[in-house]
Amino acid sequence: MFLLGLLPVLLFFSQDLQVAPYSYENCLVHGNLGGRMKMLCYQRNLSQVPAHLPSNIKSLDLSENQIARLRQNDFKNMSLLQMLNVSQNQINVIEEGTFIHTGSLDFLNLSSNQLRNLSSSTFDGLVNLTVLLLRKNNIDRIELSTFDHLIKLKVIDLTSNKLHFVKALHAVFKVNSLEMLQISENNITNFTTKDIALNLQGNRFKNIRATVFENCTQLKYLDMTHNKLQVIPSTSFQFLNALEFLFLANNNFSEVPTVTSNITSLKSLDLSFNQIQKITPSDFAGLKNLQFLNLTGNLITKINSELFQDLDNLLELNLGMNILLEISQNLTSLQFLNLVDNQISTIEPGAFEGLSSLLTLLLGSNRITRNTLQKGIFEGKLTLNSQRHLGLQNFPSNFLQGLESLVSIHAGNLDISFLHPDTFSYTPGLQELDLSNNLISPINLDLFQPIANLTELHLNKVGLQSLSFVLHFNFSKLAVLRVATNELDVIKPNHIAALPFLTFLDLRHNPFTCSCNNKAFLNWSLNSLKTQVIYLYEYTCAFPPSSKGDKLWTFDFSSCTANLDFILFITNSTLVILLMIVCLFYHWRWQGVYAYHLLLAYIYDNRHKRKRQHKKYNYDAFVSYNTEDEKWVINDLLPKLEDEYHWKLCLHHRDFEPGRAILDNIVDNIYGSRKTICVITRHYLESEWCSKEIQVASFRLFDEHEDVLVLIFLEDIPAGYLSPYHRMRKLVKKKTYLAWPQEKEKIPLFWLKLHMALKTSEGKVDEDPILSVIVPDENQ
Repeated sequence: MFLLGLLPVLLFFSQDLQVAPYSYENCLVHGNLGGRMKMLCYQRNLSQVPAHLPSNIKSLDLSENQIARLRQNDFKNMSLLQMLNVSQNQINVIEEGTFIHTGSLDFLNLSSNQLRNLSSSTFDGLVNLTVLLLRKNNIDRIELSTFDHLIKLKVIDLTSNKLHFVKALHAVFKVNSLEMLQISENNITNFTTKDIALNLQGNRFKNIRATVFENCTQLKYLDMTHNKLQVIPSTSFQFLNALEFLFLANNNFSEVPTVTSNITSLKSLDLSFNQIQKITPSDFAGLKNLQFLNLTGNLITKINSELFQDLDNLLELNLGMNILLEISQNLTSLQFLNLVDNQISTIEPGAFEGLSSLLTLLLGSNRITRNTLQKGIFEGKLTLNSQRHLGLQNFPSNFLQGLESLVSIHAGNLDISFLHPDTFSYTPGLQELDLSNNLISPINLDLFQPIANLTELHLNKVGLQSLSFVLHFNFSKLAVLRVATNELDVIKPNHIAALPFLTFLDLRHNPFTCSCNNKAFLNWSLNSLKTQVIYLYEYTCAFPPSSKGDKLWTFDFSSCTANLDFILFITNSTLVILLMIVCLFYHWRWQGVYAYHLLLAYIYDNRHKRKRQHKKYNYDAFVSYNTEDEKWVINDLLPKLEDEYHWKLCLHHRDFEPGRAILDNIVDNIYGSRKTICVITRHYLESEWCSKEIQVASFRLFDEHEDVLVLIFLEDIPAGYLSPYHRMRKLVKKKTYLAWPQEKEKIPLFWLKLHMALKTSEGKVDEDPILSVIVPDENQ
């Protein structure tokens, strides 16, 4: 019974568990199930135990490396370690105190090393050890007290060592808790004992005497594989009343030994790889407790439904590598059925109907075709757990019909090139799917839609060029994704975001591009606290050619990120400049507005120059002035412009239409004049009517896009008295801003400038004054 419970332990290093959230350079965290963290460091060419491994690991696999010595501090911080595998190394020395800190260790595998002797201190500290595997070493001496402190040790395997004499095993026989001892392939000449497991495999026995086991009344485990037995006397096992496990594989039996039918306590019987051609109902008639029966590799051609009728508790039946043509229907308790490598070519509908408890069915390497699987062969109350290696070349769309409870499909390496979108519509509870080594890319966007409960997906070597397919399905429960050996070059952030519960990602052997496109993926891989990217540190670059062969994780992504200080400098400088521009614009906003309209006026003036030459005006200039300055206008301005330069001016007292409103007169005459002359003094700036006149003249800038103002300053007016508009004009309109000179010699120049200012476009094009030039009459 102990060995049955031991099976999960012995299979420990071959099982795939859920993954813990870490990535290490030389190891994989490959399990965090039920608090059992498993660290895999096998086949890494290590010469010593890696340092800085996590202290909370429960299982550590260091097998298939080059470690020659186990040092005192190798496992110092691993007080929680329960399983340790250091097999297939070069270990020849175990330093004293190596295991002193691993008091929780339950399983230790030191097989296939170069150990020669075991001292009394070799296993110090292993007070909880139950399984010790030392097979295939060079052990020829074991000190008497070597196992004294291993008070819970139950299994010792010393197969294939150099223990030629029984006296070398005295230390082993002192272990009171021992339940199984394996010492095969040691060339021991004689040996008798009782109440322990007995391994006699590989000794070339041809026959057994009837009384050989008469003193082994409590023997539970007997292994006689790899001998040359043909017949076993019917009374040979009559004393083995407690025997539960019997291994007779790889012998020369032509029929099931009759001696086995009398062992009613038997739970597991292995008759694989013999020459058995026929099975009769009496072969297993008395084995009501049998749970495991292995008949693989025989010559059986037919099995009648009555053969297993007494095996009510049979859980696992292996019939692979025979020549079977029929399948029994009466094994209601059967959970595992192996029919691999037979000659099965037809399966009748309902062939598995009686297998109501079946969890795993293996049909690989038969003569099954597409037509074989289109007849509802799985109809009935099946609860299949796995369809491993079906040996097909394609999946019919209704192949899985009837398997509503199917949770696992292994269909790798079947040369499948197409999967119908409805393939998985019959298996809504599917959790694990392996389609590796099938060229099914591109993947149909409806293929995975019905299996929202998928937790593990294997798509190794299927021709994937992108992970974009994950964006189209609900992979909210997917924890394990294997897409190794494809054509993936870039892993995008949205691909990872579509897998929120991913804990294990395998991307080995893909042609990655070492560019900024993979920067986000690499950062995520190196820093993720919940997802482990398997063998991340071995991924190499395929592109660009200059980086080919380089490790992806060593690629310098600094060129992908602009200098933060420089970005901050540019950002702050831009903000400061914008703030200054905003402040300056606010402060000079009116000057800016007027400057804008002056520019429009300039453009408009150039575009409409000819048109305006034909426009008729009543006056050349409207004169806006204060009555306090009327004397200067009448005595100086009027004679000069009208009499000498022949400009027609509009004056208030002379040209306003009597009886009309003053404001109407102002507007009509300003718009009827080509220019407006404003005589600026302090009195003018204080006058309400003068203000209206200059406003109307200024409005023509906005209304007609014409700049008509000519300003004459009779006094020196400080800039603070002027509006922002006029301050701007004073800067840009030098020819139409005139100041009355105080020096008399400059007065002629002033009148000449005023004459030029009255010309359109600041004198660029001469226009004839409205008043005719009076030419003297030669007759007078």
